[in-house]
Amino acid sequence: MSVVLIATGVQACVVAASTAGPADPCVDTVLLLHDLGSSAAEWDGWTDDLTRGGWCPVALTYGESALTEALRPVATVAGLAALEDSASQVRSAIDGILSRTGESRIRVVARGAGALAVQYALAHPVNDGPAPVSTLLTIGPLWRGTNLAGAGTIAAFNRGIGTYDELARLEKPLVGPWCGACGQIVAGSSFLTTPPVDVPVAGVRYVDLVTATDGLVTAPLTSAMPGGEAIVVQSVDPTSTVDHTRLSSDEQVRRLALDALGRT
Repeated sequence: MSVVLIATGVQACVVAASTAGPADPCVDTVLLLHDLGSSAAEWDGWTDDLTRGGWCPVALTYGESALTEALRPVATVAGLAALEDSASQVRSAIDGILSRTGESRIRVVARGAGALAVQYALAHPVNDGPAPVSTLLTIGPLWRGTNLAGAGTIAAFNRGIGTYDELARLEKPLVGPWCGACGQIVAGSSFLTTPPVDVPVAGVRYVDLVTATDGLVTAPLTSAMPGGEAIVVQSVDPTSTVDHTRLSSDEQVRRLALDALGRT
């Protein structure tokens, strides 16, 4: 099933290095985190709009793996490393922004698995004190994972017959170096459930932007972060059929996200 998720997660994207932070001090930084199988290039259209709106966007490419290196001649495909490792990169990026700009907190926009990486970083802080993120705006979040190609159903069946742990042990050294996150985003995975990932971190405002026609996310309309805000694309445009792979390129999704980002 992890192989299926690798194939699905790899999206067409141009080769692009991680975006360096703004050269001058900024008081309104927005960190942009891509989905599994993508890169910072996913946010090219967003950075211009954010800048015009007075924000200081920083797009991060995180979670590179052996597959990233193999595909580098044709594309930058990242977000594949184990989510714990990606979370460490995200945490370092946030710390670097705060140190450079003097801000105490920033806003984060994250799509799909990117939301899981930053949530893990927030839920496992290395320093005491308030959360360094004031608003986490997610686009197509995977709080309950995906059941793409029946991956979650198969995993649940394997648990039921007592073979899940052994299969996971055998699969990890084979798939992990290529896509450690692939198995972690499957519905019911240990990463998502032990402890539950959808537990809000104190002091963080959560906004989930979802589409009824996602096609990847498990129960997109009923799996928002508890206590957070949920924006459904179809509540604004009932005719929209935008799916998970097109969320960041959809102009209406972008408008909804930027509007929600500004409501502090």
